Amino acid sequence: MSAPVRFSALVAVLAVLGGFCFGQLRVTMPVQVEITPGVSDKALRDFRALAERIDPRSLGFKSREEARAATLGTPLRVFMVRLDRLKAWDQAADAAGLLSGGDTAFYPLNIGAEARSMIVLDKIGATWRLNGFGWTPVIQRLDRQRRSLTAGTGVATTAFFVVRVPAFNIYFLGRQAPEGLLLTSLFDHPDLGIRAGLTVPAARAIALVLPAARRHTGLPG
Repeated sequence: MSAPVRFSALVAVLAVLGGFCFGQLRVTMPVQVEITPGVSDKALRDFRALAERIDPRSLGFKSREEARAATLGTPLRVFMVRLDRLKAWDQAADAAGLLSGGDTAFYPLNIGAEARSMIVLDKIGATWRLNGFGWTPVIQRLDRQRRSLTAGTGVATTAFFVVRVPAFNIYFLGRQAPEGLLLTSLFDHPDLGIRAGLTVPAARAIALVLPAARRHTGLPG
């Protein structure tokens, strides 16, 4: 998966013109993203300016004309599971307690109803700021999975959020259900027994990663 085009690297370009516990697991942090239109609109303008100056295919679009037509979709708040906390997790504890962060948002860039790319925003203090663009495979999978689950369950689009396990490059789409926190994997991880599109209780999903986490040295790769 390609990393996003970092905003810091684009400043010059833009100047010329990112046994399991299956109890009631509750996410207590807010999952909906409240971003003022001025911030998101400016990020969209910056994206369009960039797409005029680099190959738009690197941003997930077929042409500059298509990139100009991109609109903002419904954003997703991003939580993560840190390796140190995962290693120390007691399976009798609430898996939702492993989630931290929530200060990053993925903003889909849509053509029609489908996401092609995204804007990444970070919350610094009380302000959301542009971090970067890209991560096309991730946002496209997130978008398809969210639309599928919304159609199948009737859950509102705004009720979904992202859960990342950065140490293993794992992405889940999360939602709160009556039976607790549910996670749906975006990609296959056969070495961990994780299948794309499979929705399971959070404790079960996290427990699949636990043995590898406890073997992990904490070093890249």
